[in-house]
Amino acid sequence: MNKKRFFGYGIIGVISLMVAFTRLVSNLSEPGIGVWSGFISIASGLFVLLASFIFITWSLLAIPTIAEKCPPMNVGWKRFVRVHTIIPVFILLIIIGNSLDAIKDRLQTKELGFSTIHDMNDAKNNNIFSPDEYQKLLAQRELEKKRLADQKALDEAIAARNKAAEEAKCNEDVWCYIKNNENASFSCASLIPKLAKYKFEWTDGTLEQKFDMARWIDKSKHIVETSGAHATAQNGFGATQNISYYCQFNAETGDIINYGFN
Repeated sequence: MNKKRFFGYGIIGVISLMVAFTRLVSNLSEPGIGVWSGFISIASGLFVLLASFIFITWSLLAIPTIAEKCPPMNVGWKRFVRVHTIIPVFILLIIIGNSLDAIKDRLQTKELGFSTIHDMNDAKNNNIFSPDEYQKLLAQRELEKKRLADQKALDEAIAARNKAAEEAKCNEDVWCYIKNNENASFSCASLIPKLAKYKFEWTDGTLEQKFDMARWIDKSKHIVETSGAHATAQNGFGATQNISYYCQFNAETGDIINYGFN
């Protein structure tokens, strides 16, 4: 069995059948359907029904046991019944059916008193068939839209106020300010060893910071100093001793101002 043909054409055929059923049964019971619009809706449904019948039949012929019971398809007019004709005929029937349904919509829109087909379809989706009731629905939507916009503006204002408060608090704490701006201590860590005349070694552990102390030099200009004492260096006599070091920089720009040993 050709599964692609069976399922592909079959699914499309079943969907078309459901559309046809809606136009033949459900639409006729809606308000605003008169004699002409009802007739056109039936005609639209019949065209779609025929299209669905063609696709469903073609999908069933993909089953060998069914195809064997059918007359040969390679003689007379039957040799033209192939996928090359099935698809165009299906599309043509759907186009005709949809065109008739559009005409029905225009007649129903006029009969119900809606200004546009879009408004009528929107109203129908909400089970409304009265223009006055639809205007109430639109007014409710506008109120809800305004409420959501006001709530969003309020949430954004609260978030902005909280952010400003957090930033103000952070600006008072030197470590917080360094963390959220430019920390030049990492650059200083590569410069400090170059100041030693002899052997220099870091003694900080894997999880320790080389610069573990900080203070403001000039808060208004964002100048800070970080320092530490996690290093050893040899003096001129070859003796190793612990040393402390510092780094001064602009925490807003990251520019290093000064660095050295204490």
